[in-house]
Amino acid sequence: MRVLEVSRVGMQLAERQLDQAASNLARASVPGADVDVAKEIVSLQTAKAANAANVAVARTASEVMGTLVDMMI
Repeated sequence: MRVLEVSRVGMQLAERQLDQAASNLARASVPGADVDVAKEIVSLQTAKAANAANVAVARTASEVMGTLVDMMI
């Protein structure tokens, strides 16, 4: 189902965003590092929300498919 593929890709993109923000935040403790901590925290929250939205899409698609299968039986 195409919807599940789209949500999977969305989850992967959110994971990359999360990894990048976490890496940048880890560098913030290095003296002289030019890291905008507030920006990276916002990026973490954005990635969290994007992942939650994609999980909800996958869950809903799965429920719809289950309902369709039940209707065919």
